[in-house]
Amino acid sequence: MIIKVNTIDRTNQIAWKTFKITDNVNEKINNCSFTVTCYEAKDWKPKVNDEIIVTNLGTRIFAGTIIDISRSMSSSRVENYQVKAVDWTKQLDRKLVVQRYNNKTVNEIITDIRNKYAAEFTVTNVNCPIIISSITFNYATVSEAIQRLAEACNYFWYVDYYKNIHFFDKNKKPAPFNLTDTNNTYIFNSLSIKDDLSQIRNKVRIKGGEVEGDPRVETHDGDGVKKIFALANKFASLPVVKVNGVVQNVGVEFLSEETAFDVFWNFNEKYIRFRDTKEPPAGSNNIEVSGVPLIPIIVELADESSISKFGVYEFYKKDVSIRSVEEAKRFALAELEAYSTSIIEGSFDTIKTGLKSGQIINIQSDIRGINESFIIQSVKLRMRSSNSFIYTVTLATLRTLGIIKLLQTMLLGDKLKIEDVENEVLYRFYIDHQSFGVTELIRKDPFVIFPVLAPHFPVDDADNRRHYLLDKLAPLL
Repeated sequence: MIIKVNTIDRTNQIAWKTFKITDNVNEKINNCSFTVTCYEAKDWKPKVNDEIIVTNLGTRIFAGTIIDISRSMSSSRVENYQVKAVDWTKQLDRKLVVQRYNNKTVNEIITDIRNKYAAEFTVTNVNCPIIISSITFNYATVSEAIQRLAEACNYFWYVDYYKNIHFFDKNKKPAPFNLTDTNNTYIFNSLSIKDDLSQIRNKVRIKGGEVEGDPRVETHDGDGVKKIFALANKFASLPVVKVNGVVQNVGVEFLSEETAFDVFWNFNEKYIRFRDTKEPPAGSNNIEVSGVPLIPIIVELADESSISKFGVYEFYKKDVSIRSVEEAKRFALAELEAYSTSIIEGSFDTIKTGLKSGQIINIQSDIRGINESFIIQSVKLRMRSSNSFIYTVTLATLRTLGIIKLLQTMLLGDKLKIEDVENEVLYRFYIDHQSFGVTELIRKDPFVIFPVLAPHFPVDDADNRRHYLLDKLAPLL
C-alpha cells in the first residue's frame, strides 16, 4: 500500500495500525482516517485540504482531501495528528445547482450539471435513459441533485476515486464473489444475520394532490329563495353557469366586483352564489354548473404474496406534491419494494478484495438456512498487518427483483415528473466588486466652510446661524 499526500509518498510516516477506509453506498461520503506521529524535528505535518491518494498493487483504494485534523501531545516533544479525509464527493459539491429541466433524460441532466458545475468529473459511467418531464434544483449540491434523480429512478450512484460519476441500475453491479458454506470467501464465524419484521407494510394507500378529470355537469333546483348552492366538484377553472338554459356572467367570489357579475364562484369552499340584487332562481333542475373537475389522486397497491405469508399490514401516506396517478404508483411500489417482506440485515468479515458498496452479493448457506441476495451498504477497511487488510461488510436485503424491474419498466414507458419545487422562482445574484473613496470633513461651526453665507448672528446664536445656512444651501442641492 502506498499513501501519497500532495503527490509525495508519506506511507512510512503514517501509523499503519490506525489506517482505516470506509466505503459507503450512494450519496454517503467515503472517508479515510489515520494518525501521524510528529516529532519535534519532523519536517512534514499534514494540513487540511491536502490531497490524499491511496493505492494498493497499482489500484486506487481511496482518493480525496483532508478535511479534519485533531492534534494532541503524547509527550513534551511528540504530537499526534488524527487525520480524517473524505472522497471526491466533497469537491463535487463545491458549487450549487440552480437549474430547471423539462423533457430531458437523466443522462442529459447529469451531463449538463457536470458541464456547468463539476467540469473536472466524468459522466461516461452514467447510464439512465429515463425521461424526466420536469425537475427543478434550487441551490442543491451536485450530489443532492444526483441523489434526487437516483431515488426517483430506483438507481444507485457514486463517485469513484478517479473522479468518475457512476449512475446505474440497482441490479447491474454484481459483487466479484458470493458467499457459501464452502467457498472460503469470508471469515466463517463473522457472518451475522438479523431478520426484522417490525417495519413491514404490504398494503399501501397513497393519497396525492388533485388532477383534472373529464368535463361534467351538475344540476340544482332553485327554490326562489336560496342564493348559495354547494357544488359536488372542485372545478379546475371558472365553471359555466346556466339558469333555464341562459348563460350567466360568472365572477370569482371576493375578487370580482359585486355589481358586474350575475354569479360568483368560490374555488376552495366549492359553491356558487347569486348576486345579492339578483332575483333567486326558481325551478326544477334549472341551474346547470359545468366545468373540468379536480379529482383527488388515491392509489392502493397490495403485495398478495406478502399478505398470504404475514397477514395484512396497511400503510397510508398523504403527499399533495404527488401530481399524477403514475407518480402515486411509483410511491406505492417503492414502499412495497422496501417493506413488503421482513428487513434482513447482515455483516461479515473477509480478506478478499473487490467488494464495493452498491454491489449485489448472494449468501447461500445450508447451515444457516438462507439463500438471498443483498445490497452491500458499506465496506470498512482496516489494517491486518503493515501490508494486508481485513474488510468488514454490512448488508441490506435486496427486495423482490420483479417489483424493481416493473418499476423501471413503467418509468421507461412514462415520463417522470418531479415537481415538489416546480413553482419556485430561481434567482441568481452577482456581486459587482467596485470601490470608491470618500473624505469627510466635520467642523463644529459650518460657517467656517461657508463664511460668505453667514450673516452676523451673535456667536451664541448657533441655531439661527445653522437654519439660515441650510435655507441658503437648499437651492444648491
